[in-house]
Amino acid sequence: MEIKVNKLKINNLELDIDFEKNKIHGLYGDNNLFELIMNRNSSIKLAKKKDDKIGYMIKDLYKQFIFSSISKELFSITKKSKQKETLELVGLDESYLKRNPKTLSSSEARKLSLALFINNFDTILLDHPTTNFDYQSKRNFISLMRKLQKEGKTILILSDDIDLLYTLSDTITIFAKEKIVNGLKNEIFKNKELDKLVTLPSTVSFSNYALEHKKVRLGIRFDITDLIKDIYRHAS
Repeated sequence: MEIKVNKLKINNLELDIDFEKNKIHGLYGDNNLFELIMNRNSSIKLAKKKDDKIGYMIKDLYKQFIFSSISKELFSITKKSKQKETLELVGLDESYLKRNPKTLSSSEARKLSLALFINNFDTILLDHPTTNFDYQSKRNFISLMRKLQKEGKTILILSDDIDLLYTLSDTITIFAKEKIVNGLKNEIFKNKELDKLVTLPSTVSFSNYALEHKKVRLGIRFDITDLIKDIYRHAS
């Protein structure tokens, strides 16, 4: 499902963009964006029903949990025989099934929230989904999002983690102080104005430094592990 946002006012700026279906779209720089979009588009809502096409992970994660156990939360959206498998997809094991979701840590609550959405919606809006995630949890999240994309889902991720968005997204929309910049991730950071407006992804910053100070052209690398491999190739 494609999401269209037209003439949405954000800090005296106007957002006019279509988020293409079956893509992962990263959004950086405005923490209230999803609330603004939802107020303008009644089809975007907090939902856990299979007939709703759009699922939205809200900021206040614990408000979406209404049952006394995680097993009951999952039962509302998937068969009991699939609960263990669903939890494992987001990095939780079956020992969590008897837990009260209100007792989860913030990172665990985000994982459970993902579990409630991943199998039931064509389009998913994720509000800072990896806050307090450790490195491995982030890698698992990236793998899961790519899996969901291959299954035909459209994903919008609002995050302050520019490295995550650069690694994962197909497009990135940046809300800077005086402008909104949108584009394919392999093109957007060629805009030199962004150097002064936002923190660049680590791989972009390092590649720029290597070219400017060491005269080494590393090329475009979206993932830090790929960049490290490239550095070793140049060093050998």
